[in-house]
Amino acid sequence: MRRPIVDGISGVSSISYHVRQNLTVWADSLGDKIMSLKTDDTGASVTREIVGHGIESLSSVEVDYVTDKVYWLDTGTHSIGVVDLTGTYPALLPLHNISNPSAMVLFVRERLLFFADSSLQTIFRAGMDGSIQEAIITSTDDLPLGNVLAMTIDQQKNMLYWADTNGNYVASANTDGSNVVKLAGLVTNYAVSMAVFENQLYLSERLYDGMVYRFDLETEQTIEWEREEDIPDLK
Repeated sequence: MRRPIVDGISGVSSISYHVRQNLTVWADSLGDKIMSLKTDDTGASVTREIVGHGIESLSSVEVDYVTDKVYWLDTGTHSIGVVDLTGTYPALLPLHNISNPSAMVLFVRERLLFFADSSLQTIFRAGMDGSIQEAIITSTDDLPLGNVLAMTIDQQKNMLYWADTNGNYVASANTDGSNVVKLAGLVTNYAVSMAVFENQLYLSERLYDGMVYRFDLETEQTIEWEREEDIPDLK
């Protein structure tokens, strides 16, 4: 049985979770705020605001569970920022030559940040402090990078997955950008979030049919898993 962990919220565009602290973090895209919900051992929970100003168009959030920080993607200012879970020391990462970042994901174990730039039609990799930025995947005729809105990392297998809403495809690559493969049998209309667990890849089609799809990476079969009115993110 499903049950809400917090009621009375709207405009959620992204969620992330800090297991050790039992903390849920989400992006409030209506208020352009980063919010959190902490639950203790008794089940009591406290909601608080982490960042409440300075963001123009909040798209996604990712938790770094090692250093207790939250990363955010602001499509209004075309920037990626980071802040402590307490809301202190917000800062923008010193990324260079970026135009329109549209999706991001953290590879926490390796201290890496990946983000897609839809205008430059490129997927970049950088250190989680913004250093050593490099382009690892660029658009090709066979696999154009038109508008990537969803990315995820298989942190056990060192694999990067992304969905392109212009090309209506999902692809994978090693986290160094090698071995780029378009996933056969998986077509996406407008995937806005994705997650991977073991050999299963999950996608949320928020804007069209409201479906969550489960794709078996071994058998290459797609299963309609759940229909919802609006699923903003998967974790």
